[in-house]
Amino acid sequence: MRNNYDSLYICGISCINKGRVVTKSYFSETNFFNENKSVKPDASGHRQRIFKRFDESNFDSFSDHEVLEMILFYSFSRCDTKPFAKALIVEFGSLEGVLTAPVSKLRKVNGIGGSTARLIKAFYQLSILINKRNALTSVISISNKSDLIKYLKSSMAYLPIEQVRVLFLDAKNKIIKDEVMGEGTETQSAVFPRKIMQKSLEYHAVAIIMVHNHPSGDIRPSNADISITEQIKNAAKTLNIALFDHLIIGKKEDCYFSFRENSLLSDF
Repeated sequence: MRNNYDSLYICGISCINKGRVVTKSYFSETNFFNENKSVKPDASGHRQRIFKRFDESNFDSFSDHEVLEMILFYSFSRCDTKPFAKALIVEFGSLEGVLTAPVSKLRKVNGIGGSTARLIKAFYQLSILINKRNALTSVISISNKSDLIKYLKSSMAYLPIEQVRVLFLDAKNKIIKDEVMGEGTETQSAVFPRKIMQKSLEYHAVAIIMVHNHPSGDIRPSNADISITEQIKNAAKTLNIALFDHLIIGKKEDCYFSFRENSLLSDF
């Protein structure tokens, strides 16, 4: 009788085919174990402890690498994921840095393939989606500045590139729409006033708030930031639309720059 089947074990695949036993190294979408690196045969005990802690207190008691460990459980069925979690933290500096890193850069970390990189990104993008839907469902008012800043920081403070967003407001200063209007590099992004005005009319907005992040963490506005703010303010004024503020979001808690609070946007 001829056996013809594949047998999955730990992080390797043993294929018995036509009487021959062929073992090939396998880890996600990479060849991480090509150099005969040892792997514990069963990490289920550690995983169960992680799951128990999560069930009891969510991520409250977790370190950054433990959060990543648990995420990686769903990509690597039996392997110890701690080394990969720690390698990701070292490479990107923090949990936030890992979650906001592009898929292309995540895949450069040894052991992280495309599926794993997309899984990591999916966790982060899901949190952004939920925050955005909750914010729009509860209708954030710009009068509650702390909630507004918290909402913005959760979705863009740790992005690796600059992103420009516009909040479109109704007559009661409630957010109608939050839309990404431009993305760029680590130090600059493209903004098109005409596009912002077109969207303002489309959403019947009576006011807008511009927002962008500085990946460097330095929230001071550049000359280009000041110039584009003036252009958009003037364009909005011709349509009787108010530019309420231009916010620059930093990485630290409560770290932001308001053009209006700093007298760089004194009138509508």
